[in-house]
Amino acid sequence: MRNWFLVALMLLMCVNLPARAERTSSPQLTLETLLGGVRVGSPEIHANLAVFPVIVPTPAALAEHLNLDPALERQVLKLTEISESGSVNKVRVENTGKVPVFLMAGEILSGAKQDRVLQDDLWLPARSGPVEVACYCVERGRWSYTGDREFKSRPVAGNLSVRQSARTNNSQVAVWSAVAETQARVGFGDSTALGETFEAPAVKRRIEGYVKALGDLPARHPRANGFVVAVGSRILAADLFGSRSDALALWPKLLPSYALEAAQAESGKPGVSRAAALRFLREAASMKSTTRGTPGEGTLFSLEGHGRVGSALLLGRALVHAEIFPRQEETLPPQPLVPIQRQYDR
Repeated sequence: MRNWFLVALMLLMCVNLPARAERTSSPQLTLETLLGGVRVGSPEIHANLAVFPVIVPTPAALAEHLNLDPALERQVLKLTEISESGSVNKVRVENTGKVPVFLMAGEILSGAKQDRVLQDDLWLPARSGPVEVACYCVERGRWSYTGDREFKSRPVAGNLSVRQSARTNNSQVAVWSAVAETQARVGFGDSTALGETFEAPAVKRRIEGYVKALGDLPARHPRANGFVVAVGSRILAADLFGSRSDALALWPKLLPSYALEAAQAESGKPGVSRAAALRFLREAASMKSTTRGTPGEGTLFSLEGHGRVGSALLLGRALVHAEIFPRQEETLPPQPLVPIQRQYDR
């Protein structure tokens, strides 16, 4: 009798194993594990900007792939309007190469009928065929070709307030407002194009100190594959990668975007501790995650909770990229004024 009981117990365990393994290996649980297991180093500081290097666990490696700029240089990536008439919030992308291409949310596509930023991370498989990708316009007003009909890449990503606004509000109008506010704060009024803001001589002078001081940060932290960014006493964002090579490749684009945010803020030393940066990421592990559709491969999550918003793209158990921002405070409508006479009558 005892032997039969043991056999039955073992069979029951075997029946339950696949379901348990499936739950453990789900992309959502993998994301929680990754965020819960991060390690944060001491910050690198310049003026009011602090960047904390982050080590993100890598339970699985990403396949060989290209980023946006190398793919364009090798002429294996085509970026165009979706049609002759075009669409403000969509572009057409095609990978004709033999390896996948990773395009990061917030990378600026310049040219065609107007500049855009990608709305979400995209993992485009080899020989993908043409796909339509969601984007936001970051050049209000222009809607005409001024040269090449294909998009090029800017050497910078959208600054944090623009990326945060896009992630919080999911609104083209909010993105335009964030671009205009950024340009007003740094004193740039020559163009509505966000990318051109970084190229203005006066703006370059304001951010060049940050870029020079922190340009080799990844080299000083050879295991880092992510960053938490703080300006003054506020944490503004986290960018986390599953691949060290992606962190290295995209750091030159991210750093000016961080610097532009710091250049808009008040001067003074950062006041965010290493423990606070770690807590920012650890609490993000329990954010509510909702899967979204992607025209590429992988599982795309929207993240929300604990006063934060974000997004993450996973390929199986491998993290491609996650971005996390504090949620922007919503502006409440003004309260109706109470007539003075009524106040006295109470």
